[in-house]
Amino acid sequence: MNFLLQPFVSLTLTYHIPYVWAFFIWYAIQFAAIAVLMLVFAIVYAVFEVKITAKLSGEKNPQTSAISAIKSIFKSDETEYSDKFSARFTPLFTIVPIIFVWFLMPFSSSFLTVKTDVGMLLFFALMLFPIVGNLFNAISANDKYQKINELRSCIQSTLFVVPTMLVLGGVSVLANSFSLQDIVVAQKNLWFIIPSLLGFAVMIISTFAILNKKPLNALSNSISPLSNFAKHIKAFILCAFTATLFLGGYLSPIPVMICDLFDKTTMAYQFALNFEQAFWLILKTFVLLLTIIKIKVSTPKIRTENVNIFVWKYLLPLSIINLMIVCLIKCGGFYA
Repeated sequence: MNFLLQPFVSLTLTYHIPYVWAFFIWYAIQFAAIAVLMLVFAIVYAVFEVKITAKLSGEKNPQTSAISAIKSIFKSDETEYSDKFSARFTPLFTIVPIIFVWFLMPFSSSFLTVKTDVGMLLFFALMLFPIVGNLFNAISANDKYQKINELRSCIQSTLFVVPTMLVLGGVSVLANSFSLQDIVVAQKNLWFIIPSLLGFAVMIISTFAILNKKPLNALSNSISPLSNFAKHIKAFILCAFTATLFLGGYLSPIPVMICDLFDKTTMAYQFALNFEQAFWLILKTFVLLLTIIKIKVSTPKIRTENVNIFVWKYLLPLSIINLMIVCLIKCGGFYA
């Protein structure tokens, strides 16, 4: 939202707003914008998933609407927990990291709340933080089978950390940076999905484990409406993260841009540029969401005991081969 910073500064100077108050107001506006975006995307994704799943599975006349989608987001299960305090406190381990993750995502060249040189690593670390919440779920569960399911979910999520980190290492080699903004700019001439196709495949597979979706779901249940809400938000932001790493992020796939119709010195150009860039990122994100839903519907669940074999026998070697290919491409001068 940097394109709005100059008008905001002019407004504060006009009305003589103290610097401290202006600072808090500016970040409160950004936080409110992120919160509204999270709610909107959660509802849109809930409707999108139900409709697409019903269509792909052959169900006729699926009974779903915006109201039912909202109810599915904020529903809670009826599982009994021995430790009520932990059961109520656990969802914070899921929703709080996701809120911070949204501040790291570059939706456009100017819509970036937090600038950091290690945005990619920080993003992935925050997305894995909900594993702690699953551990609290296991501790507070009153049923031994629920405890086993939660522990399985924790183990399964941690299994995919090593292959995913190797993929992120390959992306950083191509971009010469861990910054998400620099990674997007580095794909101006060629998207990273071309030199790192294996890495893209590993990232998509790991997304199923992080989201706990079929075929890699571990039967872990949400314990509160907040957890269900975070699950929908996590699906969208993970696909946006993958689109940023491999599909050029907010960069347009076509050379013609609507914002070029305006003068580059005007505010209209800035609004049009940021709107168009955000549109392309959201479009790429929904394409990846559609791919994930398609795989979820058409692929049988992998047995939990076979997930370990799948990761170490297939996924890890693929991620190592991908890193070697990327290093050869970079060192050979094929990708500047």
